[in-house]
Amino acid sequence: MTFLTVERHLKSNKRSHRAVLLLALACIIMLFACHHKRGRLSHAMESDMHQLEVFTLASGNYCGIEQGKQLVISSTEAWEELWKKVYRGTEPEPELPVVDFSKETVLAVFMGTRSTGGYSIEISGLAGKEEKVKAIVKTRSPLPGEMVSMALTQPFHIVKVNKAFTDIEFIKDKQEDEALR
Repeated sequence: MTFLTVERHLKSNKRSHRAVLLLALACIIMLFACHHKRGRLSHAMESDMHQLEVFTLASGNYCGIEQGKQLVISSTEAWEELWKKVYRGTEPEPELPVVDFSKETVLAVFMGTRSTGGYSIEISGLAGKEEKVKAIVKTRSPLPGEMVSMALTQPFHIVKVNKAFTDIEFIKDKQEDEALR
């Protein structure tokens, strides 16, 4: 059916015109509602939490850690050990970033080994209240048919936060999952 045919039909039948307008309005409202629900944290949770600054220490697609994991590092010894594992096989090894563990905590997320490029992981946000923190982890996978590098990759992201918290929970960012479907 061409546009002109649809236009003639709508002019001849005002009820159809109203139905199409109502349907279009319903679609717009549903799209807005779906987009609105995609917020990273619920409004109730956001009102009870304070946004915290995140400082990236390292990120990339290649590292020496082959398993997916989420880590909270709160000591210099554990930080040095993690850095050596991340950059195992890298010459020269990048200089270890300075972290004051009396005031800061390191968070690290690793996606594990993937068979191609096109994957990524990051701590995209952080919110906390008192001693509780939620670290929002955003992942990306290549779309079907997307051109990617043909190499094994190990995406990772390491950050530090300003205050050492005792209870840190990593949560997956649902917005990215919805966007890929």
